[in-house]
Amino acid sequence: MPIYKSTDGIAKINTTSAIFRGAEMVFGSGLFISASGGNITTDGDYKIHTFSTPGTSSFIIESIASPNNLNSVEYLVQGAGGSGARIPNATTFASAGAAGGIQTGSFTILPTTYEVIVGVGGTNPAGTLYNGIDGKNSSIFGITACSGSGGIANGGGGSNCVYTGSTAGNFNNGAGASNQANAIDAGGVLDSTINSGSIQDISGTPTEYGRAGLRYNQGFNSNIKGSGGNGGNGSNDSTIGADGVVIVRYKYK
Repeated sequence: MPIYKSTDGIAKINTTSAIFRGAEMVFGSGLFISASGGNITTDGDYKIHTFSTPGTSSFIIESIASPNNLNSVEYLVQGAGGSGARIPNATTFASAGAAGGIQTGSFTILPTTYEVIVGVGGTNPAGTLYNGIDGKNSSIFGITACSGSGGIANGGGGSNCVYTGSTAGNFNNGAGASNQANAIDAGGVLDSTINSGSIQDISGTPTEYGRAGLRYNQGFNSNIKGSGGNGGNGSNDSTIGADGVVIVRYKYK
């Protein structure tokens, strides 16, 4: 058996059956987390599982890491956005939908299967005068990100059901609520080029999640997960809310 003595660091000696860390022997199959589920990508030393299809699926922990301090994973849970409202008026736009809430943090996993729920964005009913429809919640590890609410045809903008973030516009034809605390315009911005959502880099690239819907029907991007839909009028239909997403990452080498 190989022997290593040093006061300077940890030895990693590969054999046919094990890896040694100093005096501790760690079998290769349990050195890092092994998991499946979602769309799997890598970024440096991290493996990333992205769940973006609405509905219920599984994050399966096939084996945990050794030592145990490597068994903490990072997560982002994004609720779906609410759809915008519509009114039968060619000159006035109805209120927009709110963005879904976001939950981020870390979680210590066990060798088991975790349920993953990705919320679907709020839809638009038929007709010329209607309120928007709420999105659906997203969850993993028992942690839930609340969905955004639909816009209102004859009232203020859609509301947000998380505890932080801006409130909706308090006037007719308001913009939807943002999930970003202290967002300008108390319910999102009226400029589609400005980020009103939350910028997160769990995927390895800084990305906006949960943009507030706008009170005029332009600039909506369904690729921005959890965004609220824009308000529509007699000439333009409102937009549906964007679906949620669940992302998990952990060290894999």
